[in-house]
Amino acid sequence: MRGAYIFVIFSSLYACLLALSIVGVQFGQAHYVPADPRHTSLFGLSPAKMGQPIPASLTRFAPQIVAVHTDCLSCSVADPMAVKQLFSSRDVLNVVVAPDFRDYRAIEKSTPGANVIYLQPEDIKDLAPQFGPCLYRFDRNLRLIYVQPSRVSVYAKEDLIADRK
Repeated sequence: MRGAYIFVIFSSLYACLLALSIVGVQFGQAHYVPADPRHTSLFGLSPAKMGQPIPASLTRFAPQIVAVHTDCLSCSVADPMAVKQLFSSRDVLNVVVAPDFRDYRAIEKSTPGANVIYLQPEDIKDLAPQFGPCLYRFDRNLRLIYVQPSRVSVYAKEDLIADRK
């Protein structure tokens, strides 16, 4: 008899947990907001679309590879050595839209021939960078053909340059 009571209690608990899990999953799915940074940018905009033209503020430079730097180096995980490497590449137009330019200016001064411009975030909002530095590649008609998918990407700057040839 005691076994029947235990069975009824555990069966009731199992039924309640099953019902809660079903309701919880449906509620979670209905109210899910992706945490993936590729769905929105730092500007709250959708990511850049393939084939879109280069932002007007960059047309006079006619770059094929652009690196957008959005974070101040002292308050982010951005590696100053990676920034210095990008600054030293003549194939890359470095666009700095970080709130604090001082660290970038120091790297620029220590890097001869650095290809760097400083703009306001509104000037490159069409690219909608999700992190910084973020690499973009444009074709000869200055249409977007590549956006770096994540901070750690297997598609390195060297691959972008090699694909151009």
